[in-house]
Amino acid sequence: MTAFHALRTHQQVRPELCGVVRNRHGDVAEVHLQLTEDMRADDTGLVHGGFIFGAADFAAMACVDEPTVVLASAEVSFAKPARVGEVLVFQARVASSAGRRRHVEVDAFCRDAKVFSGSFACVVPSRHVLDKPASGFLPSSMLHTNHTIILNTTGDAQSADEEQR
Repeated sequence: MTAFHALRTHQQVRPELCGVVRNRHGDVAEVHLQLTEDMRADDTGLVHGGFIFGAADFAAMACVDEPTVVLASAEVSFAKPARVGEVLVFQARVASSAGRRRHVEVDAFCRDAKVFSGSFACVVPSRHVLDKPASGFLPSSMLHTNHTIILNTTGDAQSADEEQR
């Protein structure tokens, strides 16, 4: 097992819910998630997919490992069911990087079988997403209208119309 530094992001994530980082170096991270009774969806022992997604998201965040990294969007597929008692191994890697954007690919395995794969669009804003500027995070004109919101490379929100100008 490769030694790695302590994470700079998502430091208060509960490992029993999102997994434990077992390896991290460069643009690669590995997270292990023990599937527990608390994750059970039904009498068969099926684990709710939200727990699997949460661990995959955590693996993507650990892979980027910037203090302000957030998930902008994800496209995922669940290839096989997972059961209480199993251990899933999530392998994440940064597939591309442009400015403050990172595209992370995550696969999860139970033994040798792939159970999950996902493509995660991550953004590293210049400040924490909950730190609002004096005027608020979004212009008031956008709060009650139907706009597409895009995070530009500085991590500031703007509408799709503004980005095209």
